[in-house]
Formats: sequence, C-alpha cells, structure tokens
Amino acid sequence: MPKVTPSDIQAFTSACDNMIASKYILVDRRLGDVLKSIASTREVFNLISECMVNFSFERELETATARIGKIVLPEEPHKTIAFIFCLLNLLDDKKINFNQFLNKYYSSEEGGVGPYANFCNKVVLRFKNVIVATLLGEETQIKEEDEQSETPALILNNELIERLAFLVKDYRSYVLGVKKIKGSKCTRNELLEEINALNMLISEQRIEFMYGIILGIKYSIGKDKELKRRLIEIEEIVLNLLSDASAKEDKNTIE
Repeated sequence: MPKVTPSDIQAFTSACDNMIASKYILVDRRLGDVLKSIASTREVFNLISECMVNFSFERELETATARIGKIVLPEEPHKTIAFIFCLLNLLDDKKINFNQFLNKYYSSEEGGVGPYANFCNKVVLRFKNVIVATLLGEETQIKEEDEQSETPALILNNELIERLAFLVKDYRSYVLGVKKIKGSKCTRNELLEEINALNMLISEQRIEFMYGIILGIKYSIGKDKELKRRLIEIEEIVLNLLSDASAKEDKNTIE
C-alpha cells in the first residue's frame, strides 16, 4: 500500500481546522465541508469505512452518555473515529439538535471558551488528530499542525461579512414590503435610510461603526416581532466581527 502523505489528506485536515477556528453561526457550512472532505479524500474515507465495520453507534452512545451532563468519547482509536463520524452525520442531518447537544454536554466553559469552541476542541480536533495519527504517525501530525496553525482567521472574517451582507439585503427587502412599523416613532423610509447606511459600512468594511447603526435600527423597529427576530443574527455577526477585530488589534499591540 502506498505511503500516505500530508498532501493526500490536506482537504480533510483543512476542513477540520476551518471548523475549529470558525464561529457557531457558520456551523452548517463548516460541518458540511468536513463531511464533503471525507467523501472526497480516499485515504480518510477508506479508514473510516474500516472503523465502521461491526460498530454500533447506539451502544457506544449509551456508554458515552452514562454520566449525566457529560459525554465521554471511546478510548480506542477505531471506535473514536467511527463514533465521531456518526455523530457529525447525525448533527448535519439535524437528527440531533446541535444547539441542545452543545448546551447539554459542552456548556461548561473551559479556558474561557463557549460550548461550540469546547465541542470543536474536544470532538473535531480529536477526530482530526486520531485520523492523522493513524494514517501518518504522531510526528507528521504535530509538524503539519504547526505549519497550518495560523491560516483560518482571514477566511472567517470574509465569510462573516458576506453572510452579513446577505442578511442585511434580505432585511431591507422585508422592510420594503412592510406598510407600517408597529409601535415605532420612525417611518419606513427612515428605517430604510439606516439599513442603507449599514449596507454602505458593510461594503466598505467599516466594522467600527456598524454597531451604532444596529442600535439605531433596534430603536426604529418598535414592536415588530419579525423585524426583531431577523435582526438577532445580524447583531450577532456584527459583535463577532468587532470581537475578532479587537483580538487582532491586541495581538498586533503585543507583537
């Protein structure tokens, strides 16, 4: 059998790294990318197929969740691989509610991280490490992680901005179809002006001014429940962008 090299499984390791570095808001895309990378990476696909032989996810899940509020992954590498692969598929198919799963098993913050980061560090990273170690050996695994350790951040910001632009465009379209905004002292045109201003900031990537516009929009939508609901993800992305920008600024200051 030909020796497996890091480049042979690059698509898989990169997809795992991107999911680990990403935000929960992008989980559907990142999880899908990991599963697609498995299907397209012959070496990883073949290994997982071997691990799935005679494997019972139901039995292993019962063992893993024996302790209330805690999930303990199998110790054996082949069981770990099969278990996590099945779990990721069930989460992707929405047969397990991701948010409820995170809150039940990964809600306790460790090292200052939230449930999603906690899950990625304990599940996705372990999945990647066990597969890499099995196919390449421990030394190659460590070397490859060092080489890739600083790649994903800029990709994440670009995708968040693209997602934000899409949501704000959709938000504007919805407002155009509203005749009157319930419980607001602002007119629809005034609200549209604020949305247009936010669109301009997005196109210019002026992150520092976005939250001020969000607060203005919050005031302008009054008691309209649908407008409030649609604004939640927009606000969340803006806060994530501000947090990322602040972290990078701190890093540059230290360096």
